[in-house]
Amino acid sequence: NGISKGVHIIPLVSVSPLLKEDESWEPAFRGNRRVSQPTSPRFDDYQCVLGRSLPYLCADGVVRYYESRTRHGIRLQACNRLWAVSDLHADVAKNREWVRALPLRQQDAIIVAGDIASKLADLETNLTLLASKFKYVFYTFGNHELFLTPPGYATSVHKMFEILNLCDSLGIITSSAFLGSDVLVVPMFSWYRRRGPDAGLLEFFDAACKWPWNIESSLDDAVANFFFKLNEGTLRFCAEMRSKLFSSNNSDPPLVSFSHFVPYIDHLFPGFVAFRHVMGAPELDDQINSLSPLVHVFGHSHINVDEIVHGTRFVENALGHPQETSDEERAAIRPILVWAKAGTLQAAAQKRTPLLEVRHQSQDIDVPTSPAHSQEEDDEDRPSF
Repeated sequence: NGISKGVHIIPLVSVSPLLKEDESWEPAFRGNRRVSQPTSPRFDDYQCVLGRSLPYLCADGVVRYYESRTRHGIRLQACNRLWAVSDLHADVAKNREWVRALPLRQQDAIIVAGDIASKLADLETNLTLLASKFKYVFYTFGNHELFLTPPGYATSVHKMFEILNLCDSLGIITSSAFLGSDVLVVPMFSWYRRRGPDAGLLEFFDAACKWPWNIESSLDDAVANFFFKLNEGTLRFCAEMRSKLFSSNNSDPPLVSFSHFVPYIDHLFPGFVAFRHVMGAPELDDQINSLSPLVHVFGHSHINVDEIVHGTRFVENALGHPQETSDEERAAIRPILVWAKAGTLQAAAQKRTPLLEVRHQSQDIDVPTSPAHSQEEDDEDRPSF
């Protein structure tokens, strides 16, 4: 019953009440800055609706507010390739220069799976840089974006809506979208859940976040509950799309999903066992499983992996903090190819592809080119970065 793993041409479908059948959503350009059309951010009234300290809305009310303004299944122009990276931490000069040095890929899209920067101004600078280099930028925030440093927001939930408004104003995509009729890209909210009663010093993890509803710790179950509920509209959209296509005898598109936090921790987090408290949650595994993506991209742990779990390729490709790698190693890090229009990555999904080969020699991935392409187009479409 999952979304099938293959490239199929499908009629474009949107079940969102906020997106009519004949609507599309395209970034416009003003210099190097992308501005979404419509230009009005979806949550420009969030402070009025939520109040200074969320006195009027419980968590479920905030979820309903989010869903009432969210467009599912946005239709974008086709792209040649989809790349992925996470944990840019580009509020540090060395990492910001790494972003600045990325080559232009204006026929391609990129997934950025969270932790770009903690300050909103730094986040805007780096999202603008990315938007000038790629046709589309898909993004979900990580824990660092929700830090209230410096103070200026009532809670991290208020800052979340400010981040989503910023993304709308820059043309950064934070909800599900089709790239042409070729692939559906699904950003997911996520958080972590403690894996036992005693998290030790990790009880103070992400203390720079501040939560409403009398929540005192980022490890409180209510935080994870809130973020996973935010995904429910997206999951319903994908289920309805699948049902419509099944009833009309059309095939599902391949789906590439992404989150900041780590899914399937037992398989995909080889780090210290103690840190599993703050890596991910079972609900993330269940929600990804319900989508049955071809590829799922994630970040957070700064431990890069490229593994197959339950038929899905899981990729973490984090830049990380400068002190974690030498300058030489940092120079070799590149966004990783996760999907290409000319073919599929099913060969990579059938067996593990060594991470270093994917990162540094992405030509090793067999991505067939379309017979309709000229030789020049074939050369241009080679999966290298």
